[in-house]
Amino acid sequence: MPLDRSILGNIAAETMKELEDVYGEDENAEIVGAITVVYVAQQTGENQIELAVRKRHNFQDVNLLMGVLENAKMQVLLTRL
Repeated sequence: MPLDRSILGNIAAETMKELEDVYGEDENAEIVGAITVVYVAQQTGENQIELAVRKRHNFQDVNLLMGVLENAKMQVLLTRL
């Protein structure tokens, strides 16, 4: 089965829509970094599945990257309450 590219595309489109709804044409707002994390499951045998995480980002500062990831983690955990 080929990879379903629509999953990643739909999330990117939803994110851009949300950003446009919140920030609109605000000239003071800019996207300064982006991260994608994709979790892939691959059946390698009859009862075997290999799992992988793939990530991409454009942050130059690893500390800023880790801070953004921690912020995202907290947002996910808080929305579960």
